[in-house]
Amino acid sequence: MSLPTCYQGSVTQFDSVLLSFGKKWTNIYILADENTKVDCLPILLEHSQELQQANLLVLDPGEEAKTLEIAESLWSSLLETGADRKSLVINLGGGVITDLGGFVASTFKRGIDFIHTPTTLLAQVDAAIGGKTGVNLEYSKNQVGTFAHPLFVFSLAAHPKIGSSKK
Repeated sequence: MSLPTCYQGSVTQFDSVLLSFGKKWTNIYILADENTKVDCLPILLEHSQELQQANLLVLDPGEEAKTLEIAESLWSSLLETGADRKSLVINLGGGVITDLGGFVASTFKRGIDFIHTPTTLLAQVDAAIGGKTGVNLEYSKNQVGTFAHPLFVFSLAAHPKIGSSKK
């Protein structure tokens, strides 16, 4: 399993990186929490024509969202909105979003493409580059998961309006 390519440039380069893979996805989904929906998503959408029609999946922020029940609700949302093997999930957020989103994508229909757009340094290193995905069981962290690398990592952690956020 090779490591994903990591990009840490201007958010204006997101579409060119996405298009460089030459894939046509049937559906694109963006997974975010309430914080990244407000603080980060508008910045990404402002600079991306490719994501204008993306389906948005939004969770409450925090470690409490990293459960099998939430993963199941995301799988159901993907099914209900027509996701298939040629769909793409973009995980926009910190460690909870990259852990959970990578797990959901790597197990939905036995694995669909996903991209990590980490908004924190820890998410960039831990879940995004390390390929660790997973959910918690009761009070035990990361008990169920996979090792699955994203198609690529596009770090937003260095963006002045994102990386400096305390959320």
